[in-house]
Parts: sequence; C-alpha cells; structure tokens
Amino acid sequence: MAMSNVGEFGPCACSGTIQLRWVEARFVDASGDALVVGQVPQGYCGTCNSSYYKASILQALEQAFAKQRGETKASAL
Repeated sequence: MAMSNVGEFGPCACSGTIQLRWVEARFVDASGDALVVGQVPQGYCGTCNSSYYKASILQALEQAFAKQRGETKASAL
C-alpha cells in the first residue's frame, strides 16, 4: 500500500509537510552495539530534512534491540 502523505505526524516545526516513507533504520547504543531494521515507517520533512518516528515504533525497536542482546526485557528510556 503506497502512502505518501498521511498526516499522521502533524506539521513539521518548520511548517513543512511530513510524509510517510519506509526506511532501513540503523541504531547504535552507547556500547556500540548496532541494530539494522528494514522497512521501518518514518515521518520525513522534505523542507528541513527532519525525521520522525512514532513512539510505538521506537518501543518496538527497543524491544528488538534487547532481544538481539539476549535481554528478557528492554530497559525504559
């Protein structure tokens, strides 16, 4: 399903339009461990190049990171 501008993120601080796109997200924690996940929904403003993630997506990524490291429960941010 193609979604170019769903308005789920609201307006950008620069007054630009945030559009939904699917990206390969790369995250590194403080110890240098990396997690790469494909097809992650991201809000993106083409005016100022800001990127946005919904809290539920960040929580899911945190859980995936914890699972990768063999932890049973992700720590709270």
